Amino acid sequence: ALGAALLVDIPRIHTLGEIWWQYARLLSMPLWLAPDYTPGVVPVTTVWTGRGAVGVVSVLAVLALALWSARRREGSPSPIPLAVGWFVVTVLPVANVVFVTGVLVAERTLYLPSVAVAWAMGAAGVWLWRRSVPMRVLPVAAVLVWMTTAVLHVPLWRDTASVFRHMVRAVPESGRSQWVLADELLASGRTGEAVDAYALALSRLGGEIPFLTRSAGRLHQAGAVGPARALALRAWAADSLHASAPQLLRVIAAGEGDWSDAASWARATLSLLPDDEVSLHLLSAAEGELGNWGAARDAREKLVRGPLGEAWQQWLWLIELRGRTGDPEGARAAADSARRRSPSPEGLGQIDSLAAVFGGQAAPLQNPSILQIPRPVGPQR
Repeated sequence: ALGAALLVDIPRIHTLGEIWWQYARLLSMPLWLAPDYTPGVVPVTTVWTGRGAVGVVSVLAVLALALWSARRREGSPSPIPLAVGWFVVTVLPVANVVFVTGVLVAERTLYLPSVAVAWAMGAAGVWLWRRSVPMRVLPVAAVLVWMTTAVLHVPLWRDTASVFRHMVRAVPESGRSQWVLADELLASGRTGEAVDAYALALSRLGGEIPFLTRSAGRLHQAGAVGPARALALRAWAADSLHASAPQLLRVIAAGEGDWSDAASWARATLSLLPDDEVSLHLLSAAEGELGNWGAARDAREKLVRGPLGEAWQQWLWLIELRGRTGDPEGARAAADSARRRSPSPEGLGQIDSLAAVFGGQAAPLQNPSILQIPRPVGPQR
């Protein structure tokens, strides 16, 4: 469950009490509903709370009632044991009892278990109907209350945007709500407030990789490089087998001209995604900026063996790299490959200029001034 990875490692009974309290509330008197129950709404706790104690007592009371009903001899058989058995079987896959699941609480997971509650309410309604005319109105009133609550919430599920807006209003304490709010603030240009909301979401969701990497990416796009780097570094520390963090960190480092870091993060990405084209490109650029021409050439050589080998610019860069590593013949071959892929006069001019410099022999220059082009290995310092 988002924000609940800790439950894998700690005793879950305290948090289960909080979950069971929510079950009892939703199935007995659902006066308010929410689209999200991540930590902040249902806390992950290691101590007993008042709501947790109520949840545990409620479970024990229902089980005791089922046992008493099953052993009762007089009258017709009670439907309560069947209802309780149905509820236990249908809720167990999502109850976080046997294993930790993808949600702490989700109202949709109670659709099938709520059939048991319908049986129990039906039995209670029959019992009241047979004993007192004034009491007959109670089951009807209860059903109407339930229906009204559900009907009022139907428009809120019209689309994703409606659900998110309702979630932020209904459960602002939710970690997911703060995440959504932070995204909205960032989109509206309120970067400082967005960073605060991301920090609050982080305190409730913890080191969840999807949250960390997606939030870091949005912050980077908005120009908040420091917070983006912090979240990406935390994601990498939490899971060094997930490539999203080093992919972002290599771009941040290259954008700041920190070529040593850019090369390191590109290599970290390539250790997970050996054919990642952007990482090969940035690694070649970074190593070239650092003067490590052999490493820059090797990365570019691997790159041109893939789909990007059809781009003439890749061969253009390779002309210089082969020439700087003492391979003028290879530089000329790279120039030939680039010419075959560049139909534009401007492109041919750049190719011929670099071939003249790094190919070991003069090549015809279609545009002598083209020698003044910036070095193509990577961004300038």
